[in-house]
Amino acid sequence: MRDNIKKGILAGLEDIEEVSSLQVKDIDINLIDTNPNNLYSISNIEDLAQDIEENGLYHPILVRLINNCYGNNRYEIISGERRYQAIKKLGWSKVPCIIKENVSDLDSEIMLIQANAKTRELTDMEKARQIKRLEELYKAKKEKGEYIQGKIRDKIGQDMGLSGVQVHRYKKLNDLIPELQELVDNGTLPMSTAEHFADMTIDEQKVIFEALKNKGVEIGRNEAKEIKDRLSRAEDNEKRLAILEDKLKSKEQELESFKEQFQKDIQAKDEQLKAQQEIINKLQNNIDSKENELINLKNELNNRTINAEKLRDEIKAELERTLQLANNEENNKAIDELKAKLIEAENNIKLIKDEYEEKILEKEKEIESLKEENDMLIDDYEKRLKEKQHKEINQKTIELNMEILALCNQANTLLKTIVNKIAHCNTIEGFKMSDEVKNAIASIVKTANINL
Repeated sequence: MRDNIKKGILAGLEDIEEVSSLQVKDIDINLIDTNPNNLYSISNIEDLAQDIEENGLYHPILVRLINNCYGNNRYEIISGERRYQAIKKLGWSKVPCIIKENVSDLDSEIMLIQANAKTRELTDMEKARQIKRLEELYKAKKEKGEYIQGKIRDKIGQDMGLSGVQVHRYKKLNDLIPELQELVDNGTLPMSTAEHFADMTIDEQKVIFEALKNKGVEIGRNEAKEIKDRLSRAEDNEKRLAILEDKLKSKEQELESFKEQFQKDIQAKDEQLKAQQEIINKLQNNIDSKENELINLKNELNNRTINAEKLRDEIKAELERTLQLANNEENNKAIDELKAKLIEAENNIKLIKDEYEEKILEKEKEIESLKEENDMLIDDYEKRLKEKQHKEINQKTIELNMEILALCNQANTLLKTIVNKIAHCNTIEGFKMSDEVKNAIASIVKTANINL
């Protein structure tokens, strides 16, 4: 029998993935627990048990490894509850399983829903309830800090094999009162009609239910057909509004993308301007330092020149006093020495001026060069600053456009509500739209067609 089981496993999984990668393991049936979240109906166990006994188990059971309060390993079923019950009925002690480790409670329930969505023929209401539960599970994962790639609605669509629009439509069925949900469950009330009833208030839904119940709960009867026909007109309007909503969302996403790029560009500009401003500041500090050095050089020149000229004047005065003395050999010698000192003093003054004039000229050229470089940097800085300001204006324009788009989305939602309300009113026997309401609707249409 075990050979037949393994043969069944290989045959059933041969077209899915390599057997070596499945890691199928036989687990003691007493170590396997059923999934407390599995609320799906289990039927035809006897037929399935007979098929497994005759042909083997085509697909092993998917389980996750868990630890009980005693620290012992146990396994909880993720997918394969019917197969498990059938095997249990056959009295097997071991169950072929694929083991998933490190699977949280949230992920286990998500995998359970995914598996049932693929293997079961679900009613519309069952799909609606699964969608609602998946949304709760993914939100719980996000609240725990787990990263969910993309939109939750798109993730649910992947899990259920549905488009985003279908997910939205099925989700609406959860807003039906229990009595109408039961009609959807048993196939009496088509989803295409029920989803419109979901937009109505509880009291309005109760009126619809009573009307259907009084007619024998047969949607094919005239009154139900009339309701559906009237709601189909609202559905056409809703489709047009949905197209508008998609366009608005597309534009909103496009503007959001532009906004993100603009923010990155502005941030880059800010960093460039900041770096350039630092260079300008350093250069200006260098210029200030050089100008201080120039002032110091000029002060040094002035002080040394004054001292040298003072010395020269003292020698001149001494020479003049000596010249007035008697003409003798000793005085003549002193006069010659003073004349030599006077020439030396004059030469020293010239040397000081020449030395400092050269240093001053060199420093002035250096400062002039730094100022030219600084002016070029300031011009470039101002140019970049203008570019940044221009981008900021563009960004503000984008933000204002996004605000307008948000208002358009709100208006679109309100318009949907008006359309659905009109459709509902049209289902009420004897309802007649007043001229005041007609004029108000005409005003809305006229405003919507305004040229901008």
